[in-house]
Amino acid sequence: MRLFHELVWEGYVSGSAAVYSKHGLEALLGSADQLSFAGYAAGITGTSPTLSVQVEQSFDGIRWSNRNLNPELNSLALSTSAETNFAGWDGNPSARPTAAFARLRIALGGTSPAGHVRIWATGRDPEGETTPVTILGAASVLQWCRADRGITTAGVTIYGNPAVSNWADESGNGNDYVQGTASQRPDYGPHSTPNSQAAIFFDGVSQQIVASALSLPAPGTTPTYAWLVVSQSTWTLNHSIFGADGPSDGNSYVALYQSPTTPTLRQACGSAQDNGGLALSTWGRVECAYTNSTSDFIKCRSTSVTGTNSGNNSGSTGRRLGKTNNTGTGFGNFGIAEIVYVSRIPTAAERAALDAYCTDRYGTGLV
Repeated sequence: MRLFHELVWEGYVSGSAAVYSKHGLEALLGSADQLSFAGYAAGITGTSPTLSVQVEQSFDGIRWSNRNLNPELNSLALSTSAETNFAGWDGNPSARPTAAFARLRIALGGTSPAGHVRIWATGRDPEGETTPVTILGAASVLQWCRADRGITTAGVTIYGNPAVSNWADESGNGNDYVQGTASQRPDYGPHSTPNSQAAIFFDGVSQQIVASALSLPAPGTTPTYAWLVVSQSTWTLNHSIFGADGPSDGNSYVALYQSPTTPTLRQACGSAQDNGGLALSTWGRVECAYTNSTSDFIKCRSTSVTGTNSGNNSGSTGRRLGKTNNTGTGFGNFGIAEIVYVSRIPTAAERAALDAYCTDRYGTGLV
């Protein structure tokens, strides 16, 4: 795997007109199939200033197009009183663009924005890298988020840890998790899982993040498969891992929460199926299939439960981590390193490949 690291852009930006990374580095950036970047904005003025960074690519260095559907850093709110740190990732890791040139489009938003922006970019050629998207295929992956990628932090939580304001979807579909309320942002731990991989932690009190653009149909219309690497920090009846963002009612919509007794996790979408295979304070792979049939299953580490239809509730919008929309279900206290939503049930071979990927990344004993 080839790696390189370069300072690709630094300058004073004024107004809403976009500027581009220059200095003859377009060809160097284009030699990598993937880009990640980090930087800071300082001395920012204006009203409600924001920063967006979009990776663009070109085959001839003249005609440019967006490499991914949405900006890799999308309208991040900037502070006018302190530096704002940021980071972003170049979209879908299953994509292998062959364009010879790549550059960054840097734009400020808001009213009369101006300030100093510095960006570093790291490029790599990830040939042979395996991810859930390469295993399952981009066409069926609705969302893939992993905590070492696409994390934007804004300030700190009440526990003194970096606060996650955005967790980017790496599938290329733009289904990012966002939390605009500072008191509800979860904690970021850069070396907090087996093999010292990154994770996000929810305190069970107020923390949650929402992917408002990801709405799931009723499982009987289109099945949903969820795969995640998670640890239950504590267990409280009806406290949640994931669910829908809306509507605000007492129903479960493709949900996962703690019930009926410790350490059991319940998959639910109107009915329920339970699995007690993930002990507290233990990291493990959890996978759930929602099909509106007795083929539904929930597997926690090596314990698999099937045979009960977990329901077919419809009409939900968005997805939420840290709390289901169920009014009787509270905030969850857990850590999560990775989550994938898929619009079909993977084959046995694909599920085995996901388990192998989990073991390779997080170590033995999680599957």
